[in-house]
Amino acid sequence: MASVSPVLFVLGPSGVGKSCVSKGLEEDYLFLHLDIDQNRGFEVNDFPAEWDEDISRINFAQLATSVHRRVAVEHRAGAVLSFPTIHVFSPQQLKAASRVGISTVVLWGTEERCIDARRVRAKKNRVKFDLVRYQRKNRESFETYAQSEYAHLRLEAFRPEGSRWPREHLLALIMARTSG
Repeated sequence: MASVSPVLFVLGPSGVGKSCVSKGLEEDYLFLHLDIDQNRGFEVNDFPAEWDEDISRINFAQLATSVHRRVAVEHRAGAVLSFPTIHVFSPQQLKAASRVGISTVVLWGTEERCIDARRVRAKKNRVKFDLVRYQRKNRESFETYAQSEYAHLRLEAFRPEGSRWPREHLLALIMARTSG
């Protein structure tokens, strides 16, 4: 029997490293990266447009089937879907996704560390960082994913002293989770 290619959701607050980790899975592990963290992210990636409007409408079985088909056609090792911070999934949704073979990792860090990371990125990109906007957009993500129901999904993106873990370290931990 052929093994099923892993499909992984990468969630978490802005600045935690979702894009970096997803690109690493694409580059280093030959995963198909479906970037939902863009305008009309589901629609752009050939999923129903109503999923962009309301994530409670997502049919996880349909999503998994579609992703597995694309992985096979494109000869990829698996797939990673990275989500915007405003897409916050309930434990029930993630259990439903798990039942159809979708794994989830919540990249995690304190609000202070994530804000610092976003400030650095804004400075690098020469754009103004708006702290109030950041806090408003990320409030639900921090409050929800800090809950105990998500503890088994969280992966600390920052070292105890505050620097980021190397991408390779995070990728190895993620791959160990998806294979086990």
